[in-house]
Order: sequence, then C-alpha cells, then structure tokens
Amino acid sequence: MQILIIDTMKTNSTSIFSALAFALLVWTYAPEHAEAQTKSLLPYGYGHTLEMSAGPAGIVNGLRPGMSKSCCAGGFDFNMRYSYFFGRHFGAYVGINVSEFSLGTDKLFGGLDGSYIYKSTKSVSGLNESEGGISVGGVYRYDFGRFSLRPRIGIGYIGYSSTDYHYYKFRTDRPDKDPEHIYVSGSSKAFMSIEASLQLMLSVSRHFFFSLEAGGRALPGRYSVESTVYDTRTRAPETWKQALLETNLDRHIDTALMSKETDRIPLGGTLYARIGLGWNIGVNRNARK
Repeated sequence: MQILIIDTMKTNSTSIFSALAFALLVWTYAPEHAEAQTKSLLPYGYGHTLEMSAGPAGIVNGLRPGMSKSCCAGGFDFNMRYSYFFGRHFGAYVGINVSEFSLGTDKLFGGLDGSYIYKSTKSVSGLNESEGGISVGGVYRYDFGRFSLRPRIGIGYIGYSSTDYHYYKFRTDRPDKDPEHIYVSGSSKAFMSIEASLQLMLSVSRHFFFSLEAGGRALPGRYSVESTVYDTRTRAPETWKQALLETNLDRHIDTALMSKETDRIPLGGTLYARIGLGWNIGVNRNARK
C-alpha cells in the first residue's frame, strides 16, 4: 500500500513537472516564434525573385508603308524575369519578353492618303506584328509592410517581325472599277531596346506575391519594307446573275507591274501594363540573422 502511494505520488509529480515544463517552454518559446514569424515577413528579406506577368500592350507612334501619319496597334505582352538584390535596395534583373500586336484595316487605311478609297481582300483582315527578345538592367526596391515599389531600367535585344498583307486602292471617281493592287511584304529585324517600368508588389505569404507593372520599351532604328503596286482590271461577269447582282465588281485581275519600292520605316515604341505573380527564392535574410 505504501509502495502504491509512493508510486502514485511519483507519477503525479512527474505529470505536474511535465505540465509545468511544457507551460514554461510555451511561455518562453511562443514570443520568440512569433517574432521569428514576423521577422520572416519583414521587408528586404529575400535576395532572389522569379516572376511571370502578362497584360495589354500597344505599339505607339508607329508608321507603316504609305502612311502619312502614325497609328497605334493593340495587343498583349508577356514577361518572365529573374531578379537578384545585392542588398536592401539595389539589384539586377534579366527577363524574356514576347509581344503580339494586330492592326485592323480601319486603322491601317485611316493613315493612308484620304483622297483614295481602300478595300481589303477577303483573305486579309489587317497587319499582324510581333516582338520577342531578352533584356537586362537594374532595379531599385522600396519595401513597406507587405508592399514593394520597384522602378526598373534596362536595355535589351528585341526581334521585330510583321506579316505581309495586300489591299486595293480605288480612285474616288471609279470606286468599284479597276483599282491598284498593293502588296506589302513582311519584315523582320533585330533592334537594341531601351526599357523602363514601375512595379508594385504585394506579398501574400513569405514566398508568394502578386504584382502590377506599367512601362514602355523604345526600339530606335528603322526596318525595311517592300511595296509592290499592280494595275488591275475588273473581271467581266460570267453569268447573268453576276451581271445583275454585280458580284463581279469585287474580283480583280492583276495586269501590269506599276512600281516596286523599298521604304525604311521607324518602328516606334511599345507601352504595356501587366499583372503577374512571383516567388521569393531562398532563405529569408531577416530570419537567418
């Protein structure tokens, strides 16, 4: 009986000691753990980021063959980028850019000589253009809470390409008969680019963030485009139905080469606004310290 009481006392003492030790451990460790968690979310904690973003974009102040005024082509821009920060504020980045643009016939013909009438062929709905390349540069970050403001500036090597297209040019006194048929060849050229942007990031966890970025990319220089002009005749009606409905008036046959010219045209610049997501990579500097 005495042994049982002693064993019971030992068991209770061990349980009480264990409970007190656990409470002391929680009381001691919990604030440090909470502080460590807080530190892990403090600004300037990570030196590496990898991100992807996409959004609307446009070529501004761009000329095309035969245009007397510039016009804008709308599209989208995609970017994938890695950034490394040497310290709290300054860093460097390398990124891959891909852009696609489309210029509809309304805008395309709106920049041409207004004293003529222009019509597209059934197979052509406009001009398609694309840009793609790599860029490197510097970045500055200013972190506040879960937000980070990051202006960037850099240079790149961007390839530009466009599809070929063709259309008809009518005299105003003969709006349905015998137009000029104009072919514009596709073009491709690589440019050195200059880019700048401003990015706002929101960290939703230690490693994951969303971003909103607006910026522009200038492509100095000119690209060459060949324009070929043919005289045409309107195909005669083949049936009484074609003659009655005049469906032959949109069918034209090239007859003679009138001219062939090569123009050197400035491309203009690109503006974009992108939303994206990214990851902070590696060990948090604040937590490590």
